[in-house]
Amino acid sequence: DWWGPSFRPRCCRQLSCRFRKRSLSTHYDNDGSIFLRQVFQFDRNGNKIGYLNYNSNNLQTSTGRYELDLKGRKIAHYHDGTIQNSNVYDDHDNIIKEVYPTGAQTFFEYDNNGFAINQLDIKGGGFSFGGPNRKFTTFINDPFGNIIEMKVTNAETKELLFTQKNKLNNQGDEIESIGYNADGSVYNHTNYEYKYGKPPVICILSVV
Repeated sequence: DWWGPSFRPRCCRQLSCRFRKRSLSTHYDNDGSIFLRQVFQFDRNGNKIGYLNYNSNNLQTSTGRYELDLKGRKIAHYHDGTIQNSNVYDDHDNIIKEVYPTGAQTFFEYDNNGFAINQLDIKGGGFSFGGPNRKFTTFINDPFGNIIEMKVTNAETKELLFTQKNKLNNQGDEIESIGYNADGSVYNHTNYEYKYGKPPVICILSVV
């Protein structure tokens, strides 16, 4: 929620996975120190409506807010009062388009089970997500709709840009994410550890 559209693993995985309502997420650096603590806010219906970010000194650094429609769907995301993106849904409550203030757009396609299978990113004026003007992503899902693999290509040249593979635990939460460059070398390796029970649920992130 705080990384924005440039954080590829989280943005892609959130389309079809079964997130539980976490009230607290804590992220650790390689040396074991906390670099981010995020407290989520919910309305009386259990819909996530915002978050507060704190640094390692427990000082608040930023805030986020979600605008919901009458069905409780997120139609806009604001960070520190500035809009980050707005969402458009289909009749099955799937996000089919994200629109950014600079004109960049992301389009999503789903199968008959409502699982995300394709994503198209188009740059807008002043907004750069890195790489080519158009990026095309294909997803492989497990039987529950969690994304376990994704491949990103240049939508114009069909050149492979990178691949990401995810491992999940029995609760459906991601426990490992490995990003591979086109040549097969690893550019990112992230592990996740969770503690379950009564809220808050804590997510521990480490980068290998």
